[in-house]
Amino acid sequence: MVTKIRKTIIHEFDPCIYPRKLWVVKGGTREGIKEMFDGIADTDEDVEDAGATTFRVNKKSNGKAGCLVWFPNASDINRIDWIAHESTHVALEFFRDTGCKVDVDNQEPLAYLVDWVTECINIVRRTKDGSTENKSGDNEDADPQPRKEEENPHRNG
Repeated sequence: MVTKIRKTIIHEFDPCIYPRKLWVVKGGTREGIKEMFDGIADTDEDVEDAGATTFRVNKKSNGKAGCLVWFPNASDINRIDWIAHESTHVALEFFRDTGCKVDVDNQEPLAYLVDWVTECINIVRRTKDGSTENKSGDNEDADPQPRKEEENPHRNG
């Protein structure tokens, strides 16, 4: 789902297996985000200069909880290191909110969730502003579903 408020385009993703949502914003304004979400501070030190940031939020219209990843400068969404960094924050916040624990002896749940968040951000990265079509021309789903273990090429074993 894509929503546009005050020149701010907000992409929404549903992980299905976690009772949380993911929202990704490329560019846009703090005011536009704050119109739709609780949990966005009036000012954060240097958020606009940080490249990207993750907020724990609630959507005002329906109370849905989740994380919002904001790339204030739209071109910064092309930084793969920042996508990986913010994806990890989102996964850990989802774990915190749902009572899941990071387990070094069972790393797959965390790895799958980071994988999914990364793909969601990548979909937004590839889309033209306001469009559901991505720059690569692929016909991938706009809302990727977590892959089953047998579909994951990175699984151990």
